[in-house]
Amino acid sequence: MASPDTDMMTEILGTCREIDVMANSAYGCFADACANDGLKAEWQRLASEEMVHVKIWEMALSASAKGALPDLFDDAPDVLSRLKRVKKNIRGALDDPSDFSDAGAALSLGYQMESFMLDVSFMQVFDFLGFGGDDYERHVRRFIGLLKKYGGSSRQYSHLETLGDTLENLLRQNMRLADESFKDPLTGLLNRRGFARMIRPLAGLARRQATPVGLLICDIDRFKRVNDEHGHDKGDEVLRVVSGILQGEIRASDVLCRHGGEEFLIFSLLDDGDSLETACSRVNCAVREKSEDKCGLRITISLGGAVGMLGVSDADLPAPMLAIADEKLIEAKSEGRDCWRISQMEGIKHVKRPGYRADFETPCSHGQL
Repeated sequence: MASPDTDMMTEILGTCREIDVMANSAYGCFADACANDGLKAEWQRLASEEMVHVKIWEMALSASAKGALPDLFDDAPDVLSRLKRVKKNIRGALDDPSDFSDAGAALSLGYQMESFMLDVSFMQVFDFLGFGGDDYERHVRRFIGLLKKYGGSSRQYSHLETLGDTLENLLRQNMRLADESFKDPLTGLLNRRGFARMIRPLAGLARRQATPVGLLICDIDRFKRVNDEHGHDKGDEVLRVVSGILQGEIRASDVLCRHGGEEFLIFSLLDDGDSLETACSRVNCAVREKSEDKCGLRITISLGGAVGMLGVSDADLPAPMLAIADEKLIEAKSEGRDCWRISQMEGIKHVKRPGYRADFETPCSHGQL
C-alpha cells in the first residue's frame, strides 16, 4: 500500500505532466493563430519541447511508483496546491475563446505555464533523474527571449518585458539554490545532505527485496602533504580530479558524495556480498593510474567498506555501517595505504544469485576482504 507521501509525490508529478500536455496544446494554438513567421516558428518549437517534458514526467512517475524517487518537496501540499491553481488557470484560458494572434495575450498565458517550474524541488527532481535539467533551462531561456523581444510590442502588455527579467532572475537563483542545497560547490558531487536524501529510496528498495548493500569510504592518501607542498589551489584541483575519476568508475545506480575534507562515500546495491571488493579494486586502480595525467601528481586512495543487510527499521543508512566502514578505512591506512579493507557484516553469504553478473573488472588484487 502506498504511503501518503508517495501518493502526494505521484499527484504532484502527474499534475506537472498534465500542465505540460496543456502547454503543448497552448503553444500549438499560439502558432496556428500567429501571423509573424519568426514568432510562429518559436511557438512550434516550444510546443515540441513540451512533449519532451511530458516524457520526463512520465519517467519520474515510473521511478516514483517503484519507490526509487526520494521525497524532494519540503512542503508537498503547498506545491500541489500551487500546481492545481496553475492548471486551473491554464485550463480556463484555453477554454476561453481568446484571440491568441495577439502576442501579448499568448505570452501572458505562456508566463503562467513556464513560471510554475521555478521551484527548487523540480530542479532537484531533474538532477536526481540525471536528465532534463539542461533541456528545461534552455526551454525557459528561449521563452524569456520571447518575452523580452515581443513583450513591449503592445502597450497593454508592456509589463511582459519586465517579467522576462524577473523570470530570468528566478531561474538563475533557483538553479543556484538547487545546487547549494544538495551539492558540494567544489566538486559538484552530492553533499552529505544530498547523499542522505538520495539513498533513502534505494535503502527502502534494498530492505523490501532483501538485497545486500555496500558502503565505501574513500580517502585521498597524504592529502595534507599535497596542500603543504603544492598549495591549497592544487589541493582543490586534486579533489576535483579524484571526484571526477570516482564518478566515471562507479555504476549509474551507485550514489557518490563528498563526505567532507578529502573523504568520499559510495553507496551500492549489491548483486552479492563480493561485488563491493571489485568496486574497490576498480576505483582504487583508476585513481592511481589516471590521476597523474589529469593533475600532474600521482594520487592514491585508501578505502574502507562494509557490506550488510538493512533491517526493517533502517529507512536510511544505519550508523553502525558507517562506523564499520570507517574502522576498515583506518585499518587500510595503517597497513600501508593505497589499498582497501572490507568488513562482511552479519547476514551476507558468499553465494552468487541466479543471473549474477559482475559489474566491475578487477585489474588489481592488492586489497583484502
